[in-house]
Amino acid sequence: MSAADYPANEGERLVALRNTGLLDTPPEERFDRITRLTARFFGVETCLLSLVDSDRQWFKSRVGLEENQTGRVISFCGHTILDREILTVTDARQDARFSENPLVTSAPHIRFYAGAPVREPSGLPIGTLCLIDPSPHYFSDEQKQTLRDFADMIEHEIARIDQADESQRRLAASTIRASSILTTVPDMVFVIDRHFRFLVCNEHPDLLQPRLKVLGQTIEEVLPGELGAQLTMNVQKAFNSREVIQHNYTLANNMSFEARYVEIDQNEVLVIIRNTTEQILISAQLSRLSDVARKTTNGVVVTDQSGFILWTNEAFSGITGYSSDEMVGSRPGVLLQGKDSDPATVEAMRKATAGFKSFNADVLNYTKFGVPYWTRIACDPLWDNNGQFKGCIAIQTDITKEKRDADLISYNEEMLKLVINANSIGTWRLNLQSGELTINEQWAHLLGYKLHELTPADRKTWENLTHPEDLAYCISELEKHSMGQVPAYEADIRMKHKNGEWVWINTRGQILSNTEDGKTEWLLVSRLVN
Repeated sequence: MSAADYPANEGERLVALRNTGLLDTPPEERFDRITRLTARFFGVETCLLSLVDSDRQWFKSRVGLEENQTGRVISFCGHTILDREILTVTDARQDARFSENPLVTSAPHIRFYAGAPVREPSGLPIGTLCLIDPSPHYFSDEQKQTLRDFADMIEHEIARIDQADESQRRLAASTIRASSILTTVPDMVFVIDRHFRFLVCNEHPDLLQPRLKVLGQTIEEVLPGELGAQLTMNVQKAFNSREVIQHNYTLANNMSFEARYVEIDQNEVLVIIRNTTEQILISAQLSRLSDVARKTTNGVVVTDQSGFILWTNEAFSGITGYSSDEMVGSRPGVLLQGKDSDPATVEAMRKATAGFKSFNADVLNYTKFGVPYWTRIACDPLWDNNGQFKGCIAIQTDITKEKRDADLISYNEEMLKLVINANSIGTWRLNLQSGELTINEQWAHLLGYKLHELTPADRKTWENLTHPEDLAYCISELEKHSMGQVPAYEADIRMKHKNGEWVWINTRGQILSNTEDGKTEWLLVSRLVN
């Protein structure tokens, strides 16, 4: 048996894996649906979403396998993450790398294996989407491409976790998540199974019972009487129809509601109930995604298969200056992009849309009155119940202020760089979490080096150049500052010059940024020769 080598960037890869927040988390339907579909499509016994940890492979989603993890040393997936291509093993008994592997010689008796690397948004391989079967299989190039497509779906779901803007992440998930659980809308949202039990229920002031008393109960237990019978009947209709079922009702207190029912899959129905007492009924021709979009402060555009606008929300009109009537029937780019819109970005968006792919992009648009503004676009394809492409939904956020702030930050950093260069100040930035170290030319010059002689650099570079007797004190002072015990870091330390001599260096620094959980991340330090 041949254990897989570790990637050259193993440390960085493990940090990226942990940053996804997927390890040791409960199963998620958005991943389980993909593994179920993949296993059925290829007709294999087992399909896994395997995350390759430091000493194990842990299965975020699994079909056909009881165990939730195995040792990394015996994993097939440890080999897969070493390459960008799909790894296939027609018959593991005939492959010298795996013929004596305990996963081959005993349960689950692997014969066939095919694995596609799964990468997180920065491109680092964190695991695989793999197929396993106890019988040998030939795997064609066309099948490899299809497996790659399924793996791309997994990567697309993982990328949603890593989006920088939390509100955008929630909105994107609420509008296009395959399970259609709309947790951010101001309506009552339920998912009901074939036994008429409430599987999902959001907190809402219009609930007739507390949320925790609703979950797990049947419609009859929660709503006895005529209203419960009406809900049960419409849920049954939704299971038997691909159409959206609409139902209006009024309670004894004269509050009116509109309920919509739509089948998620053969086991679940989504029910969205809106209080319509004080508002006009939303057009029945718009999909539930459009209903959600009406309530967001971001601009939302729905287009048809040809890219022509079907609908926009009020927020979109507020951003662009165009009314909905002026936009419907036009292509968004024709009206909104102008002379300074980046052609490469525009072309990338066009290609993604033509290929029925999601994309996120920042682009300079122009209002109806010719005023330029920066917008962040998150666009996703829409599919009908038959899997046919029916258009796109794009969520647009005005980020003009964000861009201006970024330009100001860039200007300030450039000014700081000029000051540093003019005063021959050596600086370095240290990431206390990853160990990444960046230094400038003056810092290297203080020790008799050219910058290229010390780069790429990391924390070890700094520690190896620091006098052993001063290193512990220096680290102690860094920790004091990172814990808030002292307002700034300052230490006089000896560092080894290129000529072999120890030179005294005065170091001063402060925290630049913290991680989301409050840990010190980046530290900026300046150095002067004493």
